[in-house]
Amino acid sequence: QHSEGSGKNLDYFCDATKEKYIPHCIEPSLGVDRLFLALICSAYAEDEVGGEKRNYLSFSPKIAPVKVSVLPLLKNKEPLV
Repeated sequence: QHSEGSGKNLDYFCDATKEKYIPHCIEPSLGVDRLFLALICSAYAEDEVGGEKRNYLSFSPKIAPVKVSVLPLLKNKEPLV
């Protein structure tokens, strides 16, 4: 249906198997897993500090009212990094 509506060919050709197929995904429509996925996706953030890229979760205070930070004590110690 998406191919008909958009007018574009959505088929994928796999060179290894020489087959054509239409990729698809299963989307959960109801439940805790969908809510949790939505919260995680909306909280995901990327930042660059001192030329180093970092990823973190920035939850709204309504969801995470307690401020917590878990940081390594030594950055130059290999098991902690």
